[in-house]
Amino acid sequence: MIKQVKIIFSSIFIASYKLINLNFNSFKSIIFLSKVHLKKQNKFSLNLAYIDRCIIAIDGAYNYISIKGYLFKTKINICGDNNKIIIHSNVKLNNSTIVLRGNDCKIEIGEGSTFGSIQIVCMGKLNYIKIGENCMFAENIDIWATDSHPIYNFKNELVNPSKPIIIGNSVWVGSKSTILKGVKVGSGSIIGMSSVVTKHIEPMTLNVGNPIRCIKTDIRWEREFITS
Repeated sequence: MIKQVKIIFSSIFIASYKLINLNFNSFKSIIFLSKVHLKKQNKFSLNLAYIDRCIIAIDGAYNYISIKGYLFKTKINICGDNNKIIIHSNVKLNNSTIVLRGNDCKIEIGEGSTFGSIQIVCMGKLNYIKIGENCMFAENIDIWATDSHPIYNFKNELVNPSKPIIIGNSVWVGSKSTILKGVKVGSGSIIGMSSVVTKHIEPMTLNVGNPIRCIKTDIRWEREFITS
């Protein structure tokens, strides 16, 4: 039977909080109108985090979620065993969905990265998605390290295995873009609006289109709004 805890707090500051038998602990964090569903043998940790109107569900065994950032109207779901989701400090996730389904998989988001709205999906075995520090993601972005459903040839061999995605530091991804399995996105690069990334992106380059192509090299970008 699934042991479930439903948390509904109204602007409560939690200095030190722990639910025995559910491996759920929080340090100097705020949980507001959010729900957490988890089975025994899983761990959920908050450290200087702010969880606002979120739904977090952990199913399976020996899974672990660690959050140090700010989450607003975000859904996180783990299904399987020995999986990890690590969200580092000063990360901001808005109206987002994170799905991790499989065994021994990991999703990690680096310090200071921000998201307007995104769907992050990782499935399989020993698969992972790693997002670096200080990245800036706009709205309606998809990151898929899997095709979700298997495809076999006539020899019953899997032809579409899941593959990792690695995104470097200080990457800017425009709205409505999609990043697909098996790619590396170099640090300091830019992915333009509505682009589809199916191949590696070199560092400090500007890339656009479907299929994506590089249109400028040796660039840099800043978070401040443009003034000219």
